[in-house]
Parts: sequence; C-alpha cells; structure tokens
Amino acid sequence: MVEKQSQTGQAGLSKRESAACGGSTRYHPLDGEEKDHRLITEDDEQEIRQVASDINEKAFYGKIIRTKKALNNEGEFSRLSPRSQEIGYVMQKLERAFALTGQPPITDITFYRIGKMLGRGAFGKVNLAMHKLVRKLVALKSLNKSALTDEIQKAKQMKEVNLLQKLRHNHVVKIYETIET
Repeated sequence: MVEKQSQTGQAGLSKRESAACGGSTRYHPLDGEEKDHRLITEDDEQEIRQVASDINEKAFYGKIIRTKKALNNEGEFSRLSPRSQEIGYVMQKLERAFALTGQPPITDITFYRIGKMLGRGAFGKVNLAMHKLVRKLVALKSLNKSALTDEIQKAKQMKEVNLLQKLRHNHVVKIYETIET
C-alpha cells in the first residue's frame, strides 16, 4: 500500500496519528475538514503560551495594586478576598517596617500559610507551607524546643542549620530563613 508523502508522518501514520504519538505537527482545533487543515507550529504554540502567561501576570499584579489601594480604606479592604487580605497584611507589615527603620521586617510565622504535615521526627515535624506574598511553596520544619533538653542536642541542630545555610546543591534542601518563636 502506497500513501502520499503529505498524508504520512512517522512510520506511515497519518499526521493526526503522528501528532498524537508525540510528533511536532499539530492541527488547529477550530479547522474544518481534514484536507483543509491549518497547522500550528511550535513557534505559534509558544507565542500563545506567552500571551496566556502575560495575561495571568497582569491579573496578579492588578490584584496587588487593588490590594494596595484598599489598604487605605477599611471598608474596601474588608471586601477583598481572603487571599488578597493575606497579601494586604504582609504588605502593611513590610511598609511599616521600612517606614520606621528603613530595614525589612523580621520574618515571623504569619508570613506563611501552613498546610498539611509532610513528616514527623524526634524533635519536631515538617509541614508544607506557602509564603503568602510570593506564593512560593516551601517545607517548614518546626522544632519542639522542649524536646531539645540537652545543650549538645541544641548545638547539633544549630550546626545543621548553619551548614544548610551555606550549602548550595540541587539535591540538598535550601534554607531560606530561620524563625525563632
């Protein structure tokens, strides 16, 4: 059986089957009949993804600007979504610290939204958390100070923290900051 070259892609498959198998040729979903297809190139697809990304970024920064404007008006602030209010509280804390001292504020646990527990150990537990302002997922390790009764244990924990702060490797967790409460 001989097929036309224009109708075949990988290993004698039709272009539609070839695309489904991971080929780079894609058909536009809004096209009509099979013989009248327009192709979307990889460049077109990348451009579409970039436009969608730009729209999402503008929406995020628009939300930040609306939240910043609402900080000055209590009525407007209370009408914001809980997520926007969380951002607003962190923004207020940052603005106050810079206004008073010219320095960033001391980070505390209120900067994070704590999620499910990932694990538990002898001295504490590890939770999934998200930084409220930058929306970055992190692992939050909480140590129980009452379990660290011996000075040697405390020294070992501090040594671990100091080593991890200095170490930079793709396969080793990175410590962004430490918070003591």
